[in-house]
Order: sequence, then C-alpha cells, then structure tokens
Amino acid sequence: ADSDLATQGAPLGITLKQTLAYDENDENLLRYPLKKDELQAVLPGHAVPVLTRGLVLLAKTAFKAGSEPAVGDRLSVTADGSGELQKEAVNEDDTVGSIVGTCIATDGADKYLCKLSF
Repeated sequence: ADSDLATQGAPLGITLKQTLAYDENDENLLRYPLKKDELQAVLPGHAVPVLTRGLVLLAKTAFKAGSEPAVGDRLSVTADGSGELQKEAVNEDDTVGSIVGTCIATDGADKYLCKLSF
C-alpha cells in the first residue's frame, strides 16, 4: 500500500532506514537479505526504526533554502509538507510545540550539528 506525505500535524521523527522491495537491479530484496542490509533498508510492511531524539549531523539540503541556522537557532519543520527544517525567529508566539531542535554547531559551510527532540 502506498502512503502520502503528511502536510499537517506534528512530525514523529526521522526514519533511519529506507523502505525498499527491490534493489537498483530490480532484484527482490526478500530473497537477498545481505543486499537489503547493505542498502540499509527494510521491506515494505516491516517496522522502520525512527529517530525521535538525539544529535544528528545534517547537510545544508536538510534546511529550507535561505533558512540555514546559526549556532543557537531553534528549529522547526516547514509547514509545506517538504519535511525540511527551518530556523525559527526568537520571539514568535506561534512556535509553542513546534520546535523540534536546536543547532549546536556548524562548520561554517554546509554541515550542521543539531540536537533534535520530536
């Protein structure tokens, strides 16, 4: 069964493995469990591990364009359903319950260490 990306509601976390039935050569991963493990995948219908809190190193592409955070910025998930993160203004009243993390370090270019808690 197919599923759609949620466009509203609170996020649950970040999936740690992709869901795949076939590999890049159209081979059924049910018959090749070693290949499934190499691809860091789970089969459709199986449980997917989800990160709900922790420290993660994120690339610049994880953030909405123009919304890359600085150290100390609070983070929320964009409301457009893309799943990207964005920095939040310090004094916004409507962010209660929507903050999912904080940027705690950056390399100054394109990597951000973030503390997340969904």
